[in-house]
Amino acid sequence: MLNWPFPKISGDGHALRQVRGFVPSPSKHEGFIVLLLCIIAAIRTFFFIAAFPFFCNVDEQAQLDTVIKYSRGYLPHKENVLYEPEAVDLIVRYETPEYCNRPDHFKNKTIPPPLCLYTKDSASLHIKIRTGYLEGAYNHEAFSPPVYYAISGIWYNIGKCLGVRGVNLLYWVRFFNIPVVALLVWLSYIMARQFYPDDRVLRTGLPVLIAFFPQDVFYSINNDVLSPLLFGIAFYLLLQLLFSNYYSCKFSFFTGVFIAISFLTKFSNFPIIIIAVLIFFIKMRRSDNKNVLFANLSKILPMLMLTAVPAILWLSRNRIFLGDAPGTADKMKYLRWSIKPLNAIFSHPIFSIKGMIIFWYDLMGTFWRGEFVWHLSRLASRSADIFYSLSSFVFIMAAAIDSILPRNHSSQNERFVTNVSFLAFLFFLFFLVGMSVLFDFGDCFYPSRIYPYCTSGRLILGMLIPFFILYVKGLTVILTIFKKFLNPLVIISAIVIFITWSEISITHPVFVSKYNWFHIHGY
Repeated sequence: MLNWPFPKISGDGHALRQVRGFVPSPSKHEGFIVLLLCIIAAIRTFFFIAAFPFFCNVDEQAQLDTVIKYSRGYLPHKENVLYEPEAVDLIVRYETPEYCNRPDHFKNKTIPPPLCLYTKDSASLHIKIRTGYLEGAYNHEAFSPPVYYAISGIWYNIGKCLGVRGVNLLYWVRFFNIPVVALLVWLSYIMARQFYPDDRVLRTGLPVLIAFFPQDVFYSINNDVLSPLLFGIAFYLLLQLLFSNYYSCKFSFFTGVFIAISFLTKFSNFPIIIIAVLIFFIKMRRSDNKNVLFANLSKILPMLMLTAVPAILWLSRNRIFLGDAPGTADKMKYLRWSIKPLNAIFSHPIFSIKGMIIFWYDLMGTFWRGEFVWHLSRLASRSADIFYSLSSFVFIMAAAIDSILPRNHSSQNERFVTNVSFLAFLFFLFFLVGMSVLFDFGDCFYPSRIYPYCTSGRLILGMLIPFFILYVKGLTVILTIFKKFLNPLVIISAIVIFITWSEISITHPVFVSKYNWFHIHGY
């Protein structure tokens, strides 16, 4: 086991305070409560994973094929972008038509039973036709950043070594998400306890909201799953490094590693690199003399090198073997996207009030609940989406404004964490705005020329912990005037009940699907 002592935060971060009438009262049972939340999050994730059949509409076939490629030691190359025979066989045998078809699309207006329940002869024609199509299909995810696929590929091989086969092997890959979600809940508590030690509402509310977060990407095979955990760890380590006067080279090493793997999980996690550079300059500016400056440089520069080297190596490899550094040129060609001319960028509807509202409303909907469809209808609730968009805007703005007010009673370190969380939020938001305005989406289904908004919230899931730090802080600010009547934890509990009810109400038809794990796990 590594002897890796975390640095201690210095300054006024632990100063006892009273925030707007809320008296800090750390509970002796907090650790047990958070552990219980981790277990609850794991259980609910298991049930939703098992309820959703394969393969969801968010590119799950391509994601599975890329996992299988990496399980065999694959590295992206233009000559290896077609679907693997093993992936084709699993897709053909266990895919459901329920995501993108309605019952009235079929004979007798009934969804046909799973193919694995047919006799070999009766299923042979369908298998032959579908297999022929998929064997020549292009996998547009094959050139994506490698971290998720490499880890999931190892997980896939472990399942095979344990004798897991058929549909159980597919669900085995999804079940990898369960410990990821549980660890995310625990990490959120560690961060709240470390950086907001006297804020009982944040210490409790942050892990509660993340434990019941209804994002459906966690129920599928998808490389977005790891972003919030890895980004969150890197974010936590960077803040530790900033606030501490005493840290080791080993600590800087691990910080650099997590920054690098966060970026190489999803390129949209690039804000962590900007935050790392920002913290580097702040740390240098705080150096009191040349000796301290040299000591900081000797420890932080290796961190930046460990961040840069893996990213540069991967981008260079892509440039050599794929022709472009990000490895996205072929995917853009497949999706029929192209870069807009400069004079067409500012004619985008997002620069109007109506366009901003559409973008924000749709983005917050997909960020909270995801993008799954069922029988060609979005698994969404209008009332829930309105709540997600309004509450997110009001609470985040309240937290951001409050953190810069001169009468703010938070410590300097707490205000800094809130401000950096807001910066991370803005960087992620501008990423999707940039995606929306820079590209002509051609005749792509989504985004499109008719709907030129990139509003897939899963792409910015890396900001999950910073987002909910702002969300809970903003809620506390809004409730300040009602402090004698309303406890913020009561409101957070009500929010959890509402989002859980909404998730169950829109997904209950999925649980009766004959294609899900509860019905065909023996095949």
